[in-house]
Amino acid sequence: MLSAQEINKQNNFMLYLSLFEFEKNKQRTKKFCKTQTTGKQFNTHQFHILQEYT
Repeated sequence: MLSAQEINKQNNFMLYLSLFEFEKNKQRTKKFCKTQTTGKQFNTHQFHILQEYT
């Protein structure tokens, strides 16, 4: 049986993976996206979190 902490970690990881996918899709459509700088900041922050959970 998984502890609450482990379940939380997995849920967070899944959340960040879906955010990562969202960010990748956003990069593909960046022609239409004017929030380039916020996207980059979000991206580096995200990688940091992804490393934390893997």
